[in-house]
Amino acid sequence: QSFRSRVRELFPLDHVAERMGVESYVGIPLFDSEGRVIGPMTVLGCRPMQDIEMAEKVLKVFAARAAAELERCRGEKTIAYMSCYDPLTGLANKRLFQERVEQALPSARRNHKTPAVLFLDLDRFKNINDTLGHAVGDLILKGVGQRLLEVVEPEDTVARLGGDEFLVLLPNIAKAEDAEQVARKLIDLSLI
Repeated sequence: QSFRSRVRELFPLDHVAERMGVESYVGIPLFDSEGRVIGPMTVLGCRPMQDIEMAEKVLKVFAARAAAELERCRGEKTIAYMSCYDPLTGLANKRLFQERVEQALPSARRNHKTPAVLFLDLDRFKNINDTLGHAVGDLILKGVGQRLLEVVEPEDTVARLGGDEFLVLLPNIAKAEDAEQVARKLIDLSLI
């Protein structure tokens, strides 16, 4: 939409336009490569625009470039996320888990703590996939991941190693009994 002038008069309840002294406005939507609206791009003027058609043309050029750049950035974020997280459960993957272990070692040494790693494997999980199907198996894996997160502390890391195998990093264990206590809680979940 375009308004060559009188924006504050036409939109008296727009307090932002009033505060900024906006008199003219040109706005167009930003579209991604699939034609979905991903945001707006606007030009606001404190005086009436003399050549609003030219402003619209220039804005369209900038909007196309901005939309492409936004989509590229989103793609990079998606790739970065996929490189660190399991796509099914949203838990850390093996790579991120390994990074967290490498970070935990020097920190634990400085704080006179010992990190612990717990390995969990779901017994007879193959039977679930074989009898109820992979869709049900996937739901169970997601549920297991969520329940594991409910037991551990925020500084701990829960990861899906693959299949029905999970890892838990406890980076700040004062004594072995603390890790044993967390392991006991995980076992008591009666995950399946």
